[in-house]
Amino acid sequence: MSNVNLSKTPSLYKQYLLQGISNVRVFSTLMCLKNILLIDRHWFDFVDLIDTLFEKYPHVKKELMGFPDDWKSLLV
Repeated sequence: MSNVNLSKTPSLYKQYLLQGISNVRVFSTLMCLKNILLIDRHWFDFVDLIDTLFEKYPHVKKELMGFPDDWKSLLV
């Protein structure tokens, strides 16, 4: 099974594009949400939940969803 590109792509800040973050993957949407939402306990809980899911399902290929190696530090 492979991932597909997003049909509606968000506009990313140039700094993210320069870091190699693709706007056709799920991670780019999370980066946009980080920039428009209030960053509070709920956001940190959400990021921790994503991390927990990746730990629970280690066979999931994060890179196919656009997650770079340092994804968590980019979201917090």
